[in-house]
Formats: sequence, C-alpha cells, structure tokens
Amino acid sequence: MSSVHIRSARFEDLDRIVEIETTSFSCPWSRKSIEEEILGGPVRFLVAASLPGNRVVGYVSFYIVADEVHIMNLATDPAFRRQGIARALLQACLQEGKKAAVAVVHLEVRESNTAALDLYRKLNFEIVGRRPKYYIKPVEDALLLSFRFDQEDQNTTS
Repeated sequence: MSSVHIRSARFEDLDRIVEIETTSFSCPWSRKSIEEEILGGPVRFLVAASLPGNRVVGYVSFYIVADEVHIMNLATDPAFRRQGIARALLQACLQEGKKAAVAVVHLEVRESNTAALDLYRKLNFEIVGRRPKYYIKPVEDALLLSFRFDQEDQNTTS
C-alpha cells in the first residue's frame, strides 16, 4: 500500500477531488457541488493524502443520517489504484460510522465494477438489492450493498 494518511477534506483539496471525480465517474459531481459540501454541506469528505507531499490521491464522500451511513462516492487517482487506498478510505468511513453509533452503511455500485465489488465483499458488505437502469453513460443497474455493524460483531465473536 502507498504511504497515505486519511484526514477530513479541506478547501485546498478541492482541485484534486474534482480531478479524481472527473477521471473516475462518467457523470461526475460538479465542482460547485463538491465545494459546497466541503464548505459545510451534510456530505462529508475524507481524503487519502500521500506521504510525503500531502497530495490527495483518493477520497470518500458520505453522510450520516439517523443510524445510517450513506456512501456517495469512493474514488482513487488512476495512478494510485490497486494499492489499498480505497480500502483504507472505506475503513476510515466505517470507523466514522462506528463512532457515530450507526447500525448500517449503504452504497450503490455499478454491476460491472468488479474491482469495487471485490473490495466491498472483503469488507463484509452484502448485496441487498438492485436499482434497474440507475446509472447512465452507459445505462446500467446499480447493486445496493449494506454493511451491518451487528453482523461485524457476530463475525468477530464467532
């Protein structure tokens, strides 16, 4: 794994987050939307920053509502993929959920995104549903995945 540290996003990270967003998704969030969230919206951003250099190489965006975490986006700079960065970001997001005493974490993923699906399965996310034709460019179903903290506790005690 690359040497990175996970921290909350700051305004000065905006350009790198937008760059990673636009290279990772066919329908990226606008710069304005990301900026508004970083400056105080309900969506939180954690970034993976390289050591040394503090260059943002990945991020996860999510929000917490009631007893749930909803992961919006998880992306890594293409030059830094397959180095454990997405896993570290996802684990940091799960830790944030645990600190907030949530019961479940939800996300959607393209059915064809096998790398992401492999990662989610390794971290005990389960497929719980499907959203037909959820994605555009290209049109594709989304798989709904959930991680339940009570199952994590059962898995670690059995």
